[in-house]
Amino acid sequence: MIYNRNNNNDNHSRRILIVDDEPDVCLTFKHGIEDYKGYKVDTYDKPHQALQDFETGIYDLVLLDIKMPHMSGFQLYSVIKKIDSQVKIMFITAAETFYEQIRDRKGQRQVEEEGNSGNMEYRDFCKFNKDMFIQKPIQLKDLVSRIDAVLAD
Repeated sequence: MIYNRNNNNDNHSRRILIVDDEPDVCLTFKHGIEDYKGYKVDTYDKPHQALQDFETGIYDLVLLDIKMPHMSGFQLYSVIKKIDSQVKIMFITAAETFYEQIRDRKGQRQVEEEGNSGNMEYRDFCKFNKDMFIQKPIQLKDLVSRIDAVLAD
């Protein structure tokens, strides 16, 4: 049976992928979301493994940690969107001011001076809506509320 995200509106048919290099975060989010809402959640703590197993049309939403070794969440985003342009993606970050620092000109100049101006994660960063970002730590009810809002669109 092929999964078709467009025909599944009940919680038990919704699928979420979480990629975070911290296994504890993956497990906490997975169990919390599954227990609280009944969504099916798959987790990976290695971005390359998540990418290797990723398939078009499987997930309704992907949550990506921004700062991971070997592949950032933005780099993973770029590749996933080439595989499945319809999947919704949100970013997870523990950095309180990361979004604001990069968006402002001072932060952008600093990034460019550090030689990162050619990376998708910095060059195109300002195109992302702030609502695409979830700041860790987050209360489960707030996380689920954010997920519900994205899935409702």
